[in-house]
Amino acid sequence: QKLNEKPSLLRRIEAGKVVPTIKLAKKIEKV
Repeated sequence: QKLNEKPSLLRRIEAGKVVPTIKLAKKIEKV
């Protein structure tokens, strides 16, 4: 399921929601 979250984060980054996405991405990377 984590794999499904990563492409979603990339899409949100492209959408311009980089700030909240970075924090979520770091949390996902730790997991």
